[in-house]
Amino acid sequence: GAPRLVSHFRWQATQGTVTAFTDSGWARCIRTARSTSGGVVTIGEHTIKTYCRQQKVVALSSAEAELYAMVAARQTLAIAAYAKDLGVSLDCELYCDSSAALGIAQRAGIGKVRHLRTQGLWVQEVRVSGRIVYRKVLGAKNPADLMTKHMSAELAGQHIATLNMKIE
Repeated sequence: GAPRLVSHFRWQATQGTVTAFTDSGWARCIRTARSTSGGVVTIGEHTIKTYCRQQKVVALSSAEAELYAMVAARQTLAIAAYAKDLGVSLDCELYCDSSAALGIAQRAGIGKVRHLRTQGLWVQEVRVSGRIVYRKVLGAKNPADLMTKHMSAELAGQHIATLNMKIE
């Protein structure tokens, strides 16, 4: 019901980190049972990219869907690579609200998980190589929820404010 969403890019000091927030809506598509991945990529307080897309595979658990949403870390790595081409070195970090997905990302190999695609192993490899640091964020503080879940107008407003955006 609002005509536009405005992103504000206020002056900020030089930043050293690209930050991503990811979330998943498990089996959101009624027709295909595929999950939805959503994410936000920021540099400091500047929102660089937001996205929402259907996952290509059918996740058999919410943890698996969250793990596949973490594969979006490639967006973070791409932005860091673009910055490096411009002579700016940026670290990468990814926030996820799923303890189960973070647990899979922190281990080496598939462990007790019975159905894990190579994307899950890629998430582990990127962590081991030190290219991305994974961190936990509370579900109520994860702005990527805007792309995957229904929520109250108040919570949506809080997430929009976190991203330095305003509905006008």
